Amino acid sequence: GLASVYLIAFISLWSQVHDLIGREGLLPAGRYFQSAFETFGRRAYWILPSVCWADSGDLTLHFLCGFGVSLSALLFIGFAPRAVLVLLWTVYLSLCVAGQNFLSFQWDTLLLEMTICSLWIAPRGWRPDWSVPCGAIAAWPIWGLAFKLMFLSGVTKLLSGDTSWGDGTALGYHYFTQPIPSWAAWYAHHFPPFIHRLGLWGMFAIEIALPFSVCLGRTGRCVFGLATIFLMAVIESTGNFGFFNLQTAVLCIPLLNDDLLRRFIPSRLPRPD
Repeated sequence: GLASVYLIAFISLWSQVHDLIGREGLLPAGRYFQSAFETFGRRAYWILPSVCWADSGDLTLHFLCGFGVSLSALLFIGFAPRAVLVLLWTVYLSLCVAGQNFLSFQWDTLLLEMTICSLWIAPRGWRPDWSVPCGAIAAWPIWGLAFKLMFLSGVTKLLSGDTSWGDGTALGYHYFTQPIPSWAAWYAHHFPPFIHRLGLWGMFAIEIALPFSVCLGRTGRCVFGLATIFLMAVIESTGNFGFFNLQTAVLCIPLLNDDLLRRFIPSRLPRPD
């Protein structure tokens, strides 16, 4: 799942990196790094960590995107997952720094965080044995990341000062103000107001209350994970938030226990003992 998110991220960026941060782009990366060095001196290397300090030309930017696509494919087939995750993190962090405003969104930071947390549950070796389970201690960082993402997403809305979240009218505006509404958003917008309120309170229940079920054992984590995946599917059906909904659903997979996941494995495929 994480490999698929990375693949989407790199392919999407690759198709537009020249026009965004290339030498003739809207915010040239080379000019950005030069300005940072003039301002901070050698400290800029630590403030803005990126391999693009060595070169930020168009060829390098295209190479990094292509390298990221290749690494994503290696991670997808399970080749040396820990080493590949480190390389993916390095490449994407470098592009995020060089990308400036274009790669400073929540999902970009979340992808880097997911990568670090996934290192603890990724198996060792070049061709690892995937049947060896990870311990609960290794899973807690990524469980905690899922808690942080959802809980802060809900609390931030209530603390934003926008009264529409508190009085239950936010969904009356959401469907036509979100990024690139889908055709389904038109129908969702015309639902009765009480349906909008029920949907809003349901969202707050998933984002603020359910994250605490991470501490309630396997069943609690499954409920939280499945509810969040359902919420992401509903959001994705009416708008376009890039790969954010998909990566959040992927983040929830470790919340689901093996007994539940085994039910979704086709019978023709080998099942782990």
